[in-house]
Amino acid sequence: LKHKKLGQINENLNSSFQSPITSIPVIINFIKNWQNEFEDSKEIWGDFVRRRIFFKHQQRNLTFEDIEDLWNKGIPRINTLFQKERELLAFDYGWRLRTIMEKFQIQKINPFWWTVRNHDGRLWTLEFYKDEMIKNLGGITNILEHTLFKGTYFPTWEGLFWEKSSGFEETLENKKLTHAQRSGLNQIPNRRFTLWWSPTINRGNIYIGFQVQLDLTGVFMHGKIPTLKISLIQIFRAHLWQKIHQSITLDLCRSLEIDLDKLMISSIQKEQVHPRKSYKMNSSCADIIFVSKRSWKIYKPSLLTPNVSKFKSQCDIGNIFWVDIQLRWGDFDSHDIERYVRGKFLDFTVYQNGLYPGKHGLIIGIDLSYNIFSGYGFEIFGLGQKIWTDLTKLMKSNSALYILRDRIRKGLQLYTSRFSESNLNSGNYFELFQSGNIWIIDDTLFYRVTVHQTLVGNVKTKPINGVIIIFLPKNGNLILRIISSEIWKQQKRLSQLARWRAAEEIFKFLKTISINDKPD
Repeated sequence: LKHKKLGQINENLNSSFQSPITSIPVIINFIKNWQNEFEDSKEIWGDFVRRRIFFKHQQRNLTFEDIEDLWNKGIPRINTLFQKERELLAFDYGWRLRTIMEKFQIQKINPFWWTVRNHDGRLWTLEFYKDEMIKNLGGITNILEHTLFKGTYFPTWEGLFWEKSSGFEETLENKKLTHAQRSGLNQIPNRRFTLWWSPTINRGNIYIGFQVQLDLTGVFMHGKIPTLKISLIQIFRAHLWQKIHQSITLDLCRSLEIDLDKLMISSIQKEQVHPRKSYKMNSSCADIIFVSKRSWKIYKPSLLTPNVSKFKSQCDIGNIFWVDIQLRWGDFDSHDIERYVRGKFLDFTVYQNGLYPGKHGLIIGIDLSYNIFSGYGFEIFGLGQKIWTDLTKLMKSNSALYILRDRIRKGLQLYTSRFSESNLNSGNYFELFQSGNIWIIDDTLFYRVTVHQTLVGNVKTKPINGVIIIFLPKNGNLILRIISSEIWKQQKRLSQLARWRAAEEIFKFLKTISINDKPD
């Protein structure tokens, strides 16, 4: 009886742990067998000959549109008749024998010795196989969820491309190199691959029982992956994790200061926290403290949402409210940010692992690898909605987050060929006045020079004051920012430097204005 019961338990356990298996398509099912190829080839070549005779009688040339349905069919393929080298192929005697004999001359094995593309054409196509594979793996969006795509903050995957290796690396590939030199050349693509798939590779379900936190960051390494460790250290160099935390806290304070009266706040205080606070995961403290003009109605803890709920139940009254901002680096298995912030709130308040000035507050969690955020905690009427809208803007416009995303893109060597904004024309100019804050920036006069001739007869240039012109279509304001010629002293390659300096000046100007006036 005992054995029988144990067997039943094991069967139940096995059935409970079984997950639906996705069948991966087999490549052989997408390639025609030779018998079908030869039978189809007779019909296709016969059809081609008939069409050519028909067009010859009509004294017309055969075009691609006339034989498009036959183009990649037949043995050899019909398209071999229309390539550049078609006249020379007739004189290329013994080409198939030569490919057979090459295996005795070349050490590298060629599995396709039996075919040459110029003569036979491309005998197989894997387009349907690719489509079926993507479909069975859950579609492109599901596949990208396993990668660091969301960390790059590209709006869409369309138009993205990997930067090719430099010409220097390509020339080295054909040279005689030692084993160490050749393995060094392979390091960069290996590092890129590991970083791209890091949310899937570096997770607790793969490397069980091993977890080490990277220095000065909140990133946890679940396995000894040196290439990924190097990439992440480069991305978060110069205390970037800490700077992101400080930058988000400051920007949130500035945006909340605008609606002090509406939220009945008398003062907002940014707390002086320990530099390690942003990446100390087992304890925490408040980043921002609100003090009220009169006592608030405090509602029970709930998730942060963009909408004001009418059915929240009041639980207390208070005049101090704190906000704690938590950063994290999620992976594929654990990027449920709502669950994460709820767990942190219970850990730091109920189990008292946090040092807070009062019992009412809100914990905000931001996942830097997936660029998502959420919050959980007590709520004051209207504050949750305000914080949500401000955080949505901050995720797009925060300068420290921009640096992080730029470093991730450069680490992956991933770039886009699409411009996010369309060109301005007579058909879409009215959109400037309909949507949110849009700026039109002209930096063509940023770097200006005077030209004069020397006594010797040479032409010499001297920088003069420049200007950046910013036009705001929403209210019709025109901002002129004068650029002093002093910034060009002791500098070289000024025309190239001007692009960088113009970007720096715009960035400085953005820091001086409120979030509501910043462009969308």
